[in-house]
Amino acid sequence: MILVLVHCSILSAQPSVIESKVSAELKLSKVGEVLGIQAEIIDGFSYRFPFSISTDSDQIDLNSLTAESICNCVQVRFDKGSLSKNTVASGEIFLRPKSGQLVEGVKIRGFRRDGLNQKAGEGDNVVLIFALKVKVICPVELSDRHLLVEDGKLQKKEVKLKVAEGVTIKSLSGSCTDSDLQLVTDSKFSELTLKETMPLTEGHIFLDFELENQGVIGKFSRQIVYGERLKTRIVPSVLLFDKRQDKPQQKCLLVGPELLAGNVADLALDVLIRQPKGFKWESGLIKPELATKDLINADKAILTLTIEEKVGLEKFDTWTIRIVDRNHPELFVDIDCKWRESSP
Repeated sequence: MILVLVHCSILSAQPSVIESKVSAELKLSKVGEVLGIQAEIIDGFSYRFPFSISTDSDQIDLNSLTAESICNCVQVRFDKGSLSKNTVASGEIFLRPKSGQLVEGVKIRGFRRDGLNQKAGEGDNVVLIFALKVKVICPVELSDRHLLVEDGKLQKKEVKLKVAEGVTIKSLSGSCTDSDLQLVTDSKFSELTLKETMPLTEGHIFLDFELENQGVIGKFSRQIVYGERLKTRIVPSVLLFDKRQDKPQQKCLLVGPELLAGNVADLALDVLIRQPKGFKWESGLIKPELATKDLINADKAILTLTIEEKVGLEKFDTWTIRIVDRNHPELFVDIDCKWRESSP
């Protein structure tokens, strides 16, 4: 069972928690079952979701329900910790999200009523598991999280802010590693303007936002790095493809803010091939796929490369590929490749 919880509404005036009138109404058919809950929430805010668990099974008659979570950003509290065909267990789920995706399993434990302290489930005594799959939305996106410094000067002095729907910036405070770098924002908090009074080298800009969403105040922080160009690199340093596969595939990690700047979902990658001792880059039948399509201004991302057609490459032991941004061809990263088995 999957229940989707999105865009919560305020029930009462709480200064620190967004309360939802959408209740997760779950039904347990057998002990040990996994009940799925999906939620879409915004980083920087705390959330409270009511839930209820019912059952139509005569085999379930439980009390003393408790919850266990591996992360302190998820807590479960029971108002009624008994569950049977005649009673409904109810309570609240509290979420304080981090950034990115939260996938959390909350274990619910309890005891049967048919004997003294008899455990509800075998082994670890788990009555059920809340499978919380939470999409955490970034409340404020920055057009740049790395600013290039050349000859002591910033090459870009404006950073645009994009605020998530329903969120308002109430205030913004900023500080810089270098006191000679000044930070100014407009009245609508739509853009940051930077001005250096002395030559710069490298450092950080720290931004602290006070946000409002549905009458609730939240806190959110971001950093902007400035300094010399940090070119994208690939881990591992050499990609190994299995020649025995019909469509050889390899996963690697893109590291560095240059190629991954902006919305990763908008990044259009091409893969070019250069033969050993060759000088010309040619289009090849290598398909790139980024596994993290929801990242904004990422520092790293998982990339899967699939050789759709290996005829033409089989005669080489090694070759080089160039992963390039189709919309910005000046942004690219090169990597050497080789077969796990050499040609006979």
